[in-house]
Order: sequence, then C-alpha cells, then structure tokens
Amino acid sequence: MEVLVLRTELKIFPGRSEEFREAASEWVADTQREEATLAFDAYFDELNLRAVFLESFAGSAGFLAHLASVDLDRREKLYRTCEVIGLDVHGDPSPAVREALAFVHPRYLAPLASKHVSA
Repeated sequence: MEVLVLRTELKIFPGRSEEFREAASEWVADTQREEATLAFDAYFDELNLRAVFLESFAGSAGFLAHLASVDLDRREKLYRTCEVIGLDVHGDPSPAVREALAFVHPRYLAPLASKHVSA
C-alpha cells in the first residue's frame, strides 16, 4: 500500500498554548473516524512554543479524504492559535494533493526505501 506521510511544524502563538492543546487534541480525535488516516500524532516542545503533527494516510486518496472531512470550525479554532512554519510531504503525492498544499509551499521528499512492522 502506498503511504503518504506529512510532517507539519507549527509555531504556537504566545499565550495560546492551552487553547492550542485543546484544539489539537480535538483535531486528532476527529481523525479516529477517518478510515484512510492511518496515524495522526501531535507533539509539543518543552516550552509549548512549537508543535509537530505527524500524519500518515493511505496514499493521496486518503489525504484528500481527510481534507474533505475536516471540520472547518475546528480548523479555524486551531489556526487562531498557531501558524504553519514548515511542511514536509513524504511519498509520491498526486497532482491534486500538490495543488491542495501549494499555499504552504511544502518540501517534497520522494520515497527511497522503507520497512514497516505490524504491531
């Protein structure tokens, strides 16, 4: 199966870390109902100034399904607390994915080799 992995780095606005944590937790919880979202993890630095989202999708179709299911009010709530400062896309995204992400100027990393272990 083709997997598309996104690593999004976020800068949390000063004084907004608690609001960000709440919004990010809700965002991750929403992905539980998305079959094509294989994993979605949120990490925070020790100072609560930066966060990273690691997202894995069942290919480009999985990512596009995720975009289509995002709650717009929840997205607005999240992005009132932070801004994207970096986006890495790992895999072979379709032209539609590239178009959807063009506004954040992602860095694309093509697959070279991989190993996956089932838990």
